[in-house]
Amino acid sequence: MYIEKTIFLKNEWRWSKFQKYIIYKLDQYDFQKYKIPSEYSYRESNYGSGKNNKNAILCTWAGKNHRINFCRSVCINSPSYCVLNFLIIPKSKYNIPFLGIDFVSLPNYHLIVLDFQPSLNISKQFDKDLLK
Repeated sequence: MYIEKTIFLKNEWRWSKFQKYIIYKLDQYDFQKYKIPSEYSYRESNYGSGKNNKNAILCTWAGKNHRINFCRSVCINSPSYCVLNFLIIPKSKYNIPFLGIDFVSLPNYHLIVLDFQPSLNISKQFDKDLLK
């Protein structure tokens, strides 16, 4: 299922504005959608006990361009929480760190996490004389 047919681009989903913005900005840079296998692109699941059974929906969107090896967002919506997990893996020749962003909504608060990870081993990033 395509993300366009889900709740994740509709205003009812808490993080839809961010997801729309990500798609809009990447489309400006010759972004090509990446086909996600159907068993990972959309999934619905129930959790909780019998009387308190809740439905969670997960959707994955991905793509790439001439500078990005892989970019994907995982969107989760449930009555108890909402998550937008976003990852960019740049091509290693640019020596730009991986970027991970998490937007999480729980019943009483929101959490935003930014994560940068080196794309190359530290010994390959700098002249060996600088590491002495």
